[in-house]
Amino acid sequence: MPGAIDTNRTFSEFGLVLKDKMIKLCRAEIIGGTTFMLENLESKKKMNCIEGLYLSKNRSKDSLMDFGFHLSLAGWSDFSEKDLVYCFAHEGVTSFFAHGFAEHGLDVDLLTEFMLRIEKQNLLLLIEVSHPEFRGSGYTGISHEYEQSVKEHLEQLRLLLDKVVETGCNACFFNISFNEEVDLILEAQKKHTIYAEMILPCYIGEGMDFVIDEKTAMHGFSLSEGLNLIPYSRFWSLIKDDQFLVSRPTLRVSNIDDSPDNLVFNRPDEYFVLKNALSVLFTSGVARGNITIKDFCNIISEKPARLMGLYPQKGVIREGADADIIIWDPDIDRNLYCSYPSSHDEKISSTKLKGKAQFVFVKGTMAYDGEVFYGENLKGQYIYRMPV
Repeated sequence: MPGAIDTNRTFSEFGLVLKDKMIKLCRAEIIGGTTFMLENLESKKKMNCIEGLYLSKNRSKDSLMDFGFHLSLAGWSDFSEKDLVYCFAHEGVTSFFAHGFAEHGLDVDLLTEFMLRIEKQNLLLLIEVSHPEFRGSGYTGISHEYEQSVKEHLEQLRLLLDKVVETGCNACFFNISFNEEVDLILEAQKKHTIYAEMILPCYIGEGMDFVIDEKTAMHGFSLSEGLNLIPYSRFWSLIKDDQFLVSRPTLRVSNIDDSPDNLVFNRPDEYFVLKNALSVLFTSGVARGNITIKDFCNIISEKPARLMGLYPQKGVIREGADADIIIWDPDIDRNLYCSYPSSHDEKISSTKLKGKAQFVFVKGTMAYDGEVFYGENLKGQYIYRMPV
């Protein structure tokens, strides 16, 4: 299969990119079957976007795999239409990240202005759907007062969708976790092509089920106040559509484990979930008969490559493309389990993980053979991308 593409990874934050830490992250991605990653590049204080981009490219020079950036629209010392065009024309940045607009109230006029600029160049706007835990609400329990926050959350999402439709901007919404969010997106998709990256609700661990009921809080919301996780069957029906993608675990490179390096790749560490993310998707989708192996390839590789302006350099095996290739063994049984939330009307059992990347080649060079990681042979580079 073509190497997988991670569209939402953090790897160039100040103070975190030391060579050995970057190698650990790249190793986790590669042994899991991923050969390219994109970062949401957030603003740096007292710095313009071009300076921030150059700084992050320099900090990422030790990456063992190719990489690129989504550029934040908010928080730079200045961000003009000229800057946007420069980043696209000279730096190959074709996706821009709307983050921070909802922290102190949504500035609709400013965001609409950015949407029009992005539409003019046929670029891509990424909108992170903010949940209360990301807005610093501190909410961890259940409260009737939170019913208003759920209402405000859905109203804000509806407003953003309306603005995307109105401006005709290419847009992808990240962090879609709830059924009610999907309903709003599907309604907007009747008027305009809109993309969404959904979170598959499961975790890796012991073979135990967990039940969703009126006492459950997920992503900062109480599920007794009008929000429901995307049903398992609906998730797999939607993910076959080209307008829906699947989100990777949103692990950040923080709380770094300073334990000595070793060759035991299944040993739990800060990247344990990331190493096994594709196996979870394969087990839940292909092994359970919800999607085909062709669907699986499309979901992890070709679909994100096309949306992010990487195709046909990435996301396909053909003459002229980078030789980022996974040899995937679908029959390997793992000594790990993925567990899913169960509700009263849909019981999903815990499942033993199945499938694993047995060989991974990065630009034609063997990077992993199922047992040994050959990082000394690898050198990643920044990739210039095309419009949507």
